[in-house]
Amino acid sequence: MADVSNKTIVALLAIALVVTVVGTVVSVGKLNTMGGRYAMLTGAATEGTGTASITVSGTAALVMNVSSISLYAGYYPTACSTGFSKIDTANLESSVATTTSCWVNTSGTDNQSRNRFSHRFANNGTTVINVKGQITASSTAGVTTLNATSILCGSANCPSQAANALIQIKAVNDESSTCTQGLNSSYTNLANITHTTNVSLCSRMEYDDSNDELNTTFILQIPKDADQGAKQFTITYYATAQ
Repeated sequence: MADVSNKTIVALLAIALVVTVVGTVVSVGKLNTMGGRYAMLTGAATEGTGTASITVSGTAALVMNVSSISLYAGYYPTACSTGFSKIDTANLESSVATTTSCWVNTSGTDNQSRNRFSHRFANNGTTVINVKGQITASSTAGVTTLNATSILCGSANCPSQAANALIQIKAVNDESSTCTQGLNSSYTNLANITHTTNVSLCSRMEYDDSNDELNTTFILQIPKDADQGAKQFTITYYATAQ
């Protein structure tokens, strides 16, 4: 009787285990077949994008700190044979100026300092600028068209040496890093015997207070047969924001 009871218990336990295993398998199978919103709950991910924009503006402001320069009076000496006087406003002259530049200073001022002249201007704006310069006017007597001959010679237009008339310009950093791109550091024709030219001086002039000033200096070739009297021309400096 006890033996039957033990066998019966073992059989029932075996049936219980089978039912349990089958029930587990069925449950897992049912979960695998679930779809729709139930399948989306596990490991769900998504993404999106957004943009932001801003416009930076600035002001362009070119201010002339030295806008007027006046070279000392003089004349072409007979001892020269070049046919013109050459004055470089950036260089100091030696005591033999009559042979090096063919210009005799009659102002009574020491030649060692007479030619240290330049325009000086600053970028007082809030953005980098591109700077150009061009002769836009002249008050030399008899000037009808703007060119080096009419400006430097006068109404007579230098009958024998007009071809030597020339006005050139170059730019120099007055502060070490004023022009960081496109500095025109070599003399370039501002006016020749036929016309004037708009000359690029600096394509990127900075605006920081310690690096925002440029100088411009000039070479004047004055024919030996230029009319006596004052010669004057006006340069306009153009600045555009970058």
